[in-house]
Amino acid sequence: MLAAEAKGVDLQSPVGGGEVQNPQDLTVDDFVIDEQSELVERCPAGHVPASSTQDSQTGTTVTVMPAEVCDGCEFRAMCPVVRRRRGYVLCHTAAQRRSAARRAEQQTDAFRESYRIRAGEESLNSGLKRKTGMGRLRTRGLARMRMGVLLRCAGWNVLQAVVAIKRRARAAAASLAALLAAMKRCTAGMLVHTIAFRRSTPPPTRSAPPAPAELAAA
Repeated sequence: MLAAEAKGVDLQSPVGGGEVQNPQDLTVDDFVIDEQSELVERCPAGHVPASSTQDSQTGTTVTVMPAEVCDGCEFRAMCPVVRRRRGYVLCHTAAQRRSAARRAEQQTDAFRESYRIRAGEESLNSGLKRKTGMGRLRTRGLARMRMGVLLRCAGWNVLQAVVAIKRRARAAAASLAALLAAMKRCTAGMLVHTIAFRRSTPPPTRSAPPAPAELAAA
């Protein structure tokens, strides 16, 4: 991660490992720490430590908080400090501080929004490994491996094209079925109205034919 930052690259990767903890608990990232010396300047409650020293060989910073301060602190139940004879002690390294800061950043909406891009790419890589065997190429030599990767990518594109064609065909079939159903309902409705109209309309009256006597007189 430090190498990526040095090159101006924003590495979008979640921090692996670590124990699952209560989101309300405090971490090393909540302390005010000088990133150059890794010495703790203040605790989350704003208190100054009694001492904060770093072991140059192990890279571990040991911070001691006064007992009289931590005993009555409102954040005592959530604080990562541990009770010792000389007071409340916090031990951390630069890597632990950076990991805690990264985990805190992962909980923000901005990180989730930017991580969506990588999530889509990871699904593509997973599909290539599972369906085309990209994770294990059975060839040797750069040229052959390159050709194997290109052929697998081409096969993946063919698979995705078939999936897209099937999806469009299903959508077209669904649209056609909906259109036929609508036409059927419309035809049935017109038939019902026609029958009702015929039943409500009286039949036309017809004049009786003239009697034979009337015809002879005429």
